[in-house]
Amino acid sequence: MPICNVGNSENLFMCLQEVLTAKNIPWENVVGYSSDNAAVMIGNNYSVLSRIRGQVPNVVNIGCPCHII
Repeated sequence: MPICNVGNSENLFMCLQEVLTAKNIPWENVVGYSSDNAAVMIGNNYSVLSRIRGQVPNVVNIGCPCHII
């Protein structure tokens, strides 16, 4: 598991990409994304979600299940 020392979207996305590569999971297999509601995770610009959508444009954002209600 990679260590992300800086919690910005670029580093978090790079860590995610490292894990997917290490586990031989292609981006085409990524269909959904769930995270907390912080801007760095799901914001419209420069978030982890926007970076994932750069790889998988139709990924489904589920959002934080604890904060949906």
